[in-house]
Formats: sequence, C-alpha cells, structure tokens
Amino acid sequence: MSYPVSNIFFMLDQIREGLVILDKDFNYKYVNKTAALVLGKPVNEIIDKDIFSVSPNVSVSKSYQLISSTLKDGEHREWEEYFPNGKIWIQFFANKVSDELHIFFRDVTVKKAVIKNANDERERFVLAAKATADMIWDWNLLTDEIWWNDNFYIQLGYIRNKESSNIEFWNKNIHPSDKDRVISSIEDVFKNDQEYWSEEYRFRMANGNYSYILDRGFVTYNEQGKAIKMIGAMMNFTDKKEKEMRLLELSSKLHSVVEEERSHLAREIHDELGQQLTLLKLELNRVKKFLPANPEEALMHLNHSLETVTGSIKSVKNLSFELHPQLIRELGLNDALDRYMQNFSQRSGLNCKLQIDENFNCTDQSTSLTIYRIVQEALSNVIRHAKATEARVSICSSKHQWLISIEDNGTGMPEKTEEKISLGLTGMKERAHMINAKLEVISNAGGTKINIVIPIR
Repeated sequence: MSYPVSNIFFMLDQIREGLVILDKDFNYKYVNKTAALVLGKPVNEIIDKDIFSVSPNVSVSKSYQLISSTLKDGEHREWEEYFPNGKIWIQFFANKVSDELHIFFRDVTVKKAVIKNANDERERFVLAAKATADMIWDWNLLTDEIWWNDNFYIQLGYIRNKESSNIEFWNKNIHPSDKDRVISSIEDVFKNDQEYWSEEYRFRMANGNYSYILDRGFVTYNEQGKAIKMIGAMMNFTDKKEKEMRLLELSSKLHSVVEEERSHLAREIHDELGQQLTLLKLELNRVKKFLPANPEEALMHLNHSLETVTGSIKSVKNLSFELHPQLIRELGLNDALDRYMQNFSQRSGLNCKLQIDENFNCTDQSTSLTIYRIVQEALSNVIRHAKATEARVSICSSKHQWLISIEDNGTGMPEKTEEKISLGLTGMKERAHMINAKLEVISNAGGTKINIVIPIR
C-alpha cells in the first residue's frame, strides 16, 4: 500500500528526531520541523540554501567531513558530535539515497550525561526516552522501590524521601475515583505479558490539589518471563484538561444564554406584538360589524386599527434593532448607543444617561458591535436584578485605551451570584475577551459598576 508524499512528510514532521535531505551540492531539499528548530531558522529560509550559508561554521565540523565521505562512497555512517554553542550532544545517522544524502539526528545530551554519571542510570533514561514525557520513574517490581527524577518533585511539590521511594506512595495519591481502574490496567499488563502500559488519571499534589496525568511505561522481563522492572514517564496535562473543561462549561453557558434570548424574544412577541395583533383583529371585526349601516362608527374603529398597526410596526422595529442594530453601520456606534438608550429608557422607565468623549471614534464594526452588546446586556441586567432608578454609561478615550463604564444606583449584586446574573456576566466577559479587553465588576450596596478597558491597536 502506498501513501501520498504529502502524508509521509506530514508524519516526518511529527517525529522528535531531526531529518534533513541534501543534494550532491549540499543544498537542503527537505527539513522537518525538529531539524528547523535545531538549525534556528524557519523552514522556508533553509530550503534550497546550502549548508554553508545556513551554518557558516559547518566546514570545520566533524559532521561535515563525515557527510562528505558518505556522499562520495555511499557508506552508511553513525557518529556523535558535541556543539559547544548549544552545549548539546547530537547523534547522526547518514545514508546516501541515489544522489541525495538523508541525515537523521537526535539530541543525546541526557543520554551522554547518564552514561557519564552512572551505568545503572543509562538503561533507565534510554528506556524512559521512549515515553517522551517529563516526570521519569523507575519501578523495581521485585522490591516495590520506585525512583523519580527531579521533575516529579519540582512539579508536584513533594520531597525526596523514603516514603516517596515506595510504590505505595504512588498508589495512595491516585484519585479515589481513578485508582481501581489504573491499578487494574497495570495488573492486566503483567498478566498478559505486555510490554507497554498507558493511562490517564488524577494524581494528588503535595498541596492537596489534583493534577491530570498521562502516564506511560515499559516493562522489562527476565529470561524466565517474569516482570522485573517498569520504566516510564508522567506528563502533566492539567492546563490542557482545564481548558477543555472550561470550553465545555462555556458551551453549556452559551446554550443557556441562547435559550434565554429565545425565551426573551418569545415573550416580546407574545406580550407586545401578540396583544397588538389581537387588538387589531377586534378593531377590524368592529369595522366589519358597523359597515355599511354605521360608517362613522366603522371609521372610528378603522382609525384605531391604523394606530394599532403603527404601534405594531414600531414594536417590530424595536425588536429588530435589539436583534441586530443596523444603526451602528448607518450612523456609527455613538448615535446607535444614544438611540438605544433613549428607547430603552422609554420602554423600561429607567433614567438612562450617556456621556461619550468627543474624541472617541470606533470605526471597527466588530468592536462597535461588541461594545453595543455589552452595554445592552448590562442595562438588561440592571432592569432584571438591580432595582435601580438610574443608569449611566460613559466612554472615555485616551491615547492608548478606551474606558467604558456602566453604573447603576441599585442594590448591588448578592454575595452568591444568581445563575442568570452569572450567565450575563459570563457573556459580557467572553465578548470583552474577543476584542482583547478586560472587564471588571465593582459592586456594593450602593450599586454596581462595570468597567471595560479596551486597548487601542
């Protein structure tokens, strides 16, 4: 089965080893991502350049002499070289394929240090490298002693001592909800003579909090087939997990906000537009009743019908404006806010005041709509929850930022925020985040103030 070349290069870009392909004139024809990182330049600045322009000192290196020999005689070569500038040891594998030279290389600095410090640790780190994770461990299955590298103690906050050097220490710190599953999966590996084990679970840190761990290990068996050692590594992916959970939470809240908006729209249509249309139907029935016998009475009810139609048109316009304020595009944010607050004040009975600096001018449609929506949501919250008589919106403009403040004279927020208030605040915060703004809420018994600071790009 053959694979497209693009797929092969995609897979080569995912490996941890560096790979470069040179032509007979020492020009780079392919460089994977790892190799580009080591060379210190973007891939597009390397391809079709020769090795001397990319690495000016390469001609005096051991590697240059060996790859030159491989190009000449086609022999496979392996070697290691120390690079003092980066303080790293690199292991190279060179092969000639047609007129090209394929060179794999990898960082073996840790391996060299392990060999230098202790022969016992050589096998430990070589095997652990397969796990490609951060917190390396070595479990002696005959004595239940376990060794952790420094990263384990640094990341999880524990102290290296006798207790932490026994497998029971690991067992007791697995989250109770995960423990049976994790222990059972390891036992299955031993029972079925498997070499590889992997699990995700929560592990208790020294401060009592839990980290999300991806743990992987390799089992060593003796000549009799008995498992004697397990070496592996733990990777802490708490940040990624928390972001995933945050996205799920926001998705759930977004669904609730959408449902709330639908409910609000349904109420507006039913309570206002529905009543007006019902009244219009009654008036038209009266017109029908009085025609042709009593035209004057019919005309009076016809005029009432026209007034009802006018009110209905106004209601539809108001509803449409709330759903999508076209005035922002037609007149700009300042006039759109002024029009909205006047209309909102008339409908709600709340005394609304708007103050905008003369030099404030937001021309970006996305930012304007975001500001408008935040003001809209904030004023809606005032009506629903604050028991206020007055609300003030001010926009101040400075050289580097805009400050938008929405303030009311209501009762303030309760210590334990209600879910609907929390949803509104979450929506405002997410909108602010979309335009790289910071949102701050200040609330006390005298009212609530929301500040949005927007950096000027």
